[in-house]
Amino acid sequence: ITRIANREYQFEYQNRSFIESQVFIVDSTFFDIFTFPVIRGETSNLLNEPYCAVLTESTAKKYFGDNNPIWG
Repeated sequence: ITRIANREYQFEYQNRSFIESQVFIVDSTFFDIFTFPVIRGETSNLLNEPYCAVLTESTAKKYFGDNNPIWG
């Protein structure tokens, strides 16, 4: 079982603001049930920490351009 909620959120990065209408908030078990191709990062660590996110490739490019969107 996993929980999924859909919300509208405003994000800011480097003095730029983005309003996203299709933000899904999910449990850490989401990727135990559903599979998606992962371009960067490790699938074993997805959503295991508070305040983490998984972005689509197009959203990562919109926010970060050609910079690496993974911090840490």
